[in-house]
Amino acid sequence: MFRRLFSAWIALSTLGVGMMIFATGARAATQYDVVNMTVNASSIHVIANSNAFPNFRTGAVDNSYAYAHSHVDGSPFSQGRSSPLDTGPFVQLQAATNPIKAFAQPQYADVRFPPSNTKPQEFCFTQLVPFLASLAGAPPQEVGPCQRAVGYAQAFARENYAFAQATEVGDTGEQPQVSSSPTPGPTLPGVPGAPSTGGTNSTPATKPVIKMLPVAFTFNPLSPSLVALNTALTAWRARWLTADDAARFPAHMAATSTPDGADGMSAISETTFDPATGMLKLRGDSRVARVSLGSGAIVLNGVHTLITMIDDGTGPKSTMSMSVASAEVGGVPVSIGLDGVSVNGSQVPGVGDAIQQASSQLNTALAQTGWSITAAKPSVVQSVGQKTIDASAVLVKFAPPSPAPGVPTIFTYYWIGQVFADQLGTVGVPLGGGTGNLGGGGTNPTSGSTQFLPGTNGTPGSPATLGQGQSNVGGLQHLLKTKPLYLLLLYFLWQAIIIGTGASLWWLRMGGKAA
Repeated sequence: MFRRLFSAWIALSTLGVGMMIFATGARAATQYDVVNMTVNASSIHVIANSNAFPNFRTGAVDNSYAYAHSHVDGSPFSQGRSSPLDTGPFVQLQAATNPIKAFAQPQYADVRFPPSNTKPQEFCFTQLVPFLASLAGAPPQEVGPCQRAVGYAQAFARENYAFAQATEVGDTGEQPQVSSSPTPGPTLPGVPGAPSTGGTNSTPATKPVIKMLPVAFTFNPLSPSLVALNTALTAWRARWLTADDAARFPAHMAATSTPDGADGMSAISETTFDPATGMLKLRGDSRVARVSLGSGAIVLNGVHTLITMIDDGTGPKSTMSMSVASAEVGGVPVSIGLDGVSVNGSQVPGVGDAIQQASSQLNTALAQTGWSITAAKPSVVQSVGQKTIDASAVLVKFAPPSPAPGVPTIFTYYWIGQVFADQLGTVGVPLGGGTGNLGGGGTNPTSGSTQFLPGTNGTPGSPATLGQGQSNVGGLQHLLKTKPLYLLLLYFLWQAIIIGTGASLWWLRMGGKAA
């Protein structure tokens, strides 16, 4: 009986130590003091201005074609907003200050939470017909059923979740998660008609027929800058292309028959906060099947940018992918890098060892006529609990010199395949671990620090002076972080004394003989 009781006592003591150590490793859902996530995806983001309009912050034209915005914060507030034809501040100003009657632009799908969960909202280009008719003074017309074949936008928002998609080629086939379960997956179906974007040098099997945007513009006749571009590209081709290469790649110069436009545009954004697991997720996906600029002199195929980000309380972790399937300038295949374009030597073998000189002079010819084509270096800013990424696959600039003194100058930036993602999750310190704030564990934000305003578009959150959170760690590591070390050492010393006393009593009962 004595041996049984002693063995049971030893087992319970050891079990108690193990439970105290390992039970602390049970992972609970991460508790956040602050949650703020924003994703903006746009297939083509156009910024244009002139020194004749100095009052606009970014430009009189600040438009995104195929635009998707999603936002979630802990207020709680969620918003999904999208449009296949987002108009910038100049058009918005005209709509708000219309001399006859101010009106809201109809080409947006916009859903917000609160006040309540709603069904996904949709927009189709067919809905513009009755709107334009009403502006012309026609009697009100009923909006017909939504046709998703072209010019489509969808948005949805519920607590802790927002989704938005916009596309010029029709519905992508992806739908928002209208219920809180199951958790939205990270996969994204392909966009119909878009060529593969798996590499930077792969050529699409078939080039889709370009569908011009309603805002596509032409120069009739060609503007002096485009005439100069044709002259420069023609001289470059005569200098660097062999007869075989020139026949293999015919010249594609600026022409009035090929206005600027794009085809196969889609943008998707999604933000998710799962309170049950404490997981923050976001993703932004931007695609363009084909872009034509410079009235056909510059062509890009298969532009794709994808950003995903996840945070389980240990800090945001992201993946980023940017690719261009193929590109050409004046009909010549090129690759695009941070320093500009480079002649694709594998496709244009006649250039030979002079590829660097040929590429340098091609960039010079573009620059002399006001053009610049580069890969956009992504902007990544990370701090404690927050990460912000602004990435685009290609940046095309057009800034021609002023034709005469006193004539206003213009500039146009094309951010192609752009995704902006900002994720902030400030982990809360458990009760008693801070300075007395109930459930907070940190000091209150200082006066003048950035606060989190629900409904702001693309405004990254700021952790201000909130206390630093703690990640969920387990086992002895967590025990040493959360318990005073001297108490832990005293406990183990007490256990050693008890075990030693038990062993001495056992040895005494055995008559001083070894057990």
